[in-house]
Amino acid sequence: MASQRGKPRSAVFNFFELSEDGEHYICQCSVEKDGQESICGTKISANVGSARNAPSRASNLKRHMSRLHPKEEIADTTLAPTSSSKKGDASKHDAFKSFFGQKISVSMTGENFRRYIVEMVAKEGIPLSFFSSSAFIGLNGEMARKLGVALSRDSVRNLVIESATLRKEELVEHVRGRFVFLKMDACTRQRVNYFAINLQFVGNEGTPVIRTLAVRDTQAQHTNEYLQKLISDILEEFQIRKDQVLLVVTDNASNMISTIRKLNTTDVADGDEAQADDGDVDDFADAAARMTKIHHMRCAVHTLQLAVRDGLKEPQTASLVSKVRNMATAARAPKLHAILQRRAGKGAIIDQATRWGSTFLMIERVLELKPFLVEMAVPDLTDEEWEGVHQLASVLKRPFLATKVLQSDNLTPGAFLKEWKALIYHLPRLGGELAAGIAGSMLRREATLLDNDVLMAAVYVDPKYRVMLTEAQTARAKEALYEVAVRINGVADREDVPTAIQDTASSSSNNEDEEAETSFEKHLDVQEKSKRRRVEPAVAERLSAVENFRRDFYTALPEVEIINRESNVTVIEAIPRYPELVRAAASAVTALPCTQVSVERLFSALRFIRSDLRGSMKTDLLEAILFLRTNTFFGKDC
Repeated sequence: MASQRGKPRSAVFNFFELSEDGEHYICQCSVEKDGQESICGTKISANVGSARNAPSRASNLKRHMSRLHPKEEIADTTLAPTSSSKKGDASKHDAFKSFFGQKISVSMTGENFRRYIVEMVAKEGIPLSFFSSSAFIGLNGEMARKLGVALSRDSVRNLVIESATLRKEELVEHVRGRFVFLKMDACTRQRVNYFAINLQFVGNEGTPVIRTLAVRDTQAQHTNEYLQKLISDILEEFQIRKDQVLLVVTDNASNMISTIRKLNTTDVADGDEAQADDGDVDDFADAAARMTKIHHMRCAVHTLQLAVRDGLKEPQTASLVSKVRNMATAARAPKLHAILQRRAGKGAIIDQATRWGSTFLMIERVLELKPFLVEMAVPDLTDEEWEGVHQLASVLKRPFLATKVLQSDNLTPGAFLKEWKALIYHLPRLGGELAAGIAGSMLRREATLLDNDVLMAAVYVDPKYRVMLTEAQTARAKEALYEVAVRINGVADREDVPTAIQDTASSSSNNEDEEAETSFEKHLDVQEKSKRRRVEPAVAERLSAVENFRRDFYTALPEVEIINRESNVTVIEAIPRYPELVRAAASAVTALPCTQVSVERLFSALRFIRSDLRGSMKTDLLEAILFLRTNTFFGKDC
């Protein structure tokens, strides 16, 4: 493969052999085929095109190497030519200059250019000043001018806010007439108090949809009167009536609880109930007006973390956790941390009170590093204490895994109740003061957590987990489901209300202990077989329209209960098989969120957008960015 005289030869030729006829270069790189190594053998033409811009042999060979053998390193140098000529060097210089002097055409519209700018700001967190920087102007300034896109700070700011406004208008139309659930929480960032609201409802495809409504500066006011007005203003902005709100999920803060009570009190004070003070109700709108209560539910994940915290307060457990924490703190000293990173590939971590499951993660990491910590004489524990640490890890692992499951966006109310009950079922079987403490706290908090009729209705329509309801809870569930059905009929004349779930989807949990999972499922199967329910429909010679509906609705419920655990279907699959009278209400309550974790994620995005370097960002821009970031699926339609 001798090179032509006067021309350098690229090192890429070292990976090829010239065929006997001189027509092809044959690749000699090793490749793996069917578990055995062999020669690539790809043939590449050795002929050089006659056209001026035809690719050279070396470029063809390099292209083959980059595509099929990217791990092979090709030296940057070329083999020395046998001779050179000034004329050849000049022609190379001209070709080089010609190549880099070329201009290219780009297929881009003004709409797409603006959309990508919004994506950079909302999704990637790019500061507004970046678009007027010399680097960005140098790369895209000419394109922006020709497309009529202004890149000044104020122009980009207005573009982001206008994009958010358009998305809000789309959301207004999307939720018109739908029954919705709200999730609320508050946080502090850079000495500013923020209040956020998320929306959850059944989408067109029958699956739960989560959207951000607002993130507002509370002006350091946390009273229930102020929060009630703030919520009312946000609902009015999105044209959501209070009678569309079935339930609100918050944490256990007292101001949040009193705010929901205030919302209901204000709604009654508006006089909506006065239109049917006495006499029989014969109109669905009047009946629905009497059923406008906004139910409240405490966040299940927050409640579980409080139960875990109660268990960790047991004196002996608290003392052992404190010793593990001291050991982790000592291991984080710079010298020891460097040794652990070098030898174990990881370092110790310390738990944080506000981080869910962090105590388990700290204990688990200490157990992983135990051989190294003992060797480095880090404050050690006795054998009995190490055994206790292992017991702590095995107990805390259960609520840690349950917390992961409860944070799923696709979690159905039935799946939530199953995870909650399964945790209470398994913890006592692990033994120890910690397990008993967590299970006991969960049982004490369960009465408040599950004191919610809409939640009971959502579990009732789930054939896999209906069996977990008591007789009293089942009665409450049926009445709540009936009230939702009446409310749907009450607004049907004014709005189009989605009535059915069409797609099949189910909540799944990645439980590592499959054997324990199966045992709890069998436990539920036994309960299912032991229960027999009978419903006696009300009979009357002369009934109003609403009373007729109530009679027909309760008459249809036995058909719902026919589909049970033995049917082996998810709630999403079961609802289309329910009687038509029940289907719309069942679909609506299935979207009930049992946690407000999505709001916590919103606050994580807030930390990213309003960083320490962007503390002067105005609230309207911040809200627009967060609205777009959480409600827009960049790269595809919302």
